[in-house]
Amino acid sequence: MIRQKAIQTLSKVKKTIPEENQLLAKLEDQDDDVRKAAVQAAAKISVTEQNLDAVKQLAGSSNWAAREEAVKLLGRINSQNATNELIGKLGDRDEDVRKEVVVQLSQKSLDEKNIPALARQLTNSDWSVRNDAAKFLGRIDSDSAVMKMIGAMSDHDEDVRKTIFDRLSRRRLGEGHVIALAKQYGSHLWSVRRDVTKLLGKIKSAASLEALQDQLLKETDDDVRNQIIASIRAVK
Repeated sequence: MIRQKAIQTLSKVKKTIPEENQLLAKLEDQDDDVRKAAVQAAAKISVTEQNLDAVKQLAGSSNWAAREEAVKLLGRINSQNATNELIGKLGDRDEDVRKEVVVQLSQKSLDEKNIPALARQLTNSDWSVRNDAAKFLGRIDSDSAVMKMIGAMSDHDEDVRKTIFDRLSRRRLGEGHVIALAKQYGSHLWSVRRDVTKLLGKIKSAASLEALQDQLLKETDDDVRNQIIASIRAVK
């Protein structure tokens, strides 16, 4: 009760950055009432990059509710560092925390500086994390984002593969993507080779035509072969 009242009192006065960070640390207090008071007080703080270290520490808490509050705070900090910290939390072990990360990231304007952090999540052991990372990469208008998605086309989860193909299908692909796409012909999954073929069929270039013709000579799956023939016609 004493700690709760102290937080309520502190929330009513203008605070220094150290005082704000001290208050944020109370978001992982063991007492439920103290945490609730800290949540109310934190809502009145204009969190900035100066609070980032304190929020990052909170994001590493063993308490899932504290990590969820940290994610909400990260969403309020308008900086690339905070956004990349959010992306890192896509792989949180708690589903509710991950859902909150998606909510917060959905409100952010992502760009090329966020690609490395998202690309790291494409290797997460949880398929849903990889799927979310692919969706956010699909929002970034960058050739680097396209290349990262092409590199992940052979993901072992079907839903992730569908997400990646959907995002790539919306892009204007060019000759610079042919080599990366053709490498995916090495996949043992026929559906990946079919998707590669569909994407190559959108690129009207000699390089794309050559890649398709080479694969036609090697392809063993009838459905993929039929798609290669259709894509060759589209490219010519």
